Amino acid sequence: MDLGNIYGIGTNKKVWVKEILTSAWDFVKPDVGQTLSINRMKDGKFLGVTSGNFLQIKDTLNSPWVGIEGSGKVMDVIQLQDGKILGIGMDNYLYSRDTLTSPWVQIPSSGSVLGITQLPNGTILGIGMDNTLFTKVTLDTPWSSVPNSGSVISVCILKNGIILGVGMNNQLYTKVSLSLPWENVPNSGDVISIGCDVFHYT
Repeated sequence: MDLGNIYGIGTNKKVWVKEILTSAWDFVKPDVGQTLSINRMKDGKFLGVTSGNFLQIKDTLNSPWVGIEGSGKVMDVIQLQDGKILGIGMDNYLYSRDTLTSPWVQIPSSGSVLGITQLPNGTILGIGMDNTLFTKVTLDTPWSSVPNSGSVISVCILKNGIILGVGMNNQLYTKVSLSLPWENVPNSGDVISIGCDVFHYT
């Protein structure tokens, strides 16, 4: 099955890509400066958080990052299935914006998380401050803890619905469902953040 590309941020804060879990990481060029997070958007462009925690966008993996005016500072960012942008502010609360240039609006009672992604059923999956997983059915519902789900520093969803995470040792791990344990992906490090081709369910 085609799982889509996997985009990693190395410990050197540079962008890498692999076609499948077992393939080697390939360095993305040009890659100027430092990148903290990268995710693909519905239109195929890439949205990232770069040095200084600012939002930037690139047309292709090999394009240079271009700054988004008035982007504010965020720790992580994704595009939701409805097209809205969801980010984690420096206060670890969730913020949304209708478009890339709209103002950020804080989501009430949405803290505190370190990373986010969205499951195929629309549920928001977050990483809590203790590096365990939490879910919220909608942006307005409370976080619910996922039992025995730690410990990761970044998550994304593969095209087959499997959850891909970065462990505390900067290695990749997969989880077939929220209720099953993490399984190590051999020879998969070292990365600090990952992104996936997620819009397979829209």
